[in-house]
Amino acid sequence: MCQLQDQEYSASLLADREKEMRRQQLQAQEERRLKAIHERRQRMASVPEPSDGVPLRFKFPNGQMKSRKFRMSESVQV
Repeated sequence: MCQLQDQEYSASLLADREKEMRRQQLQAQEERRLKAIHERRQRMASVPEPSDGVPLRFKFPNGQMKSRKFRMSESVQV
């Protein structure tokens, strides 16, 4: 009886550890995603917008839309 309880307890501890590890991985992934969104916004804000450019709309993963004008001669990465 005692051995069975010990096995169940060990299995429960292992499941808890795996669950916590998955939670930490998801949290790290979400932090990287938010950091990438922030960096993209900073890049867009740092480049002046031309008055005679072609408008492009960007949709961020959180659903927010941002419109920006670009010159035909420059790449979107700029």
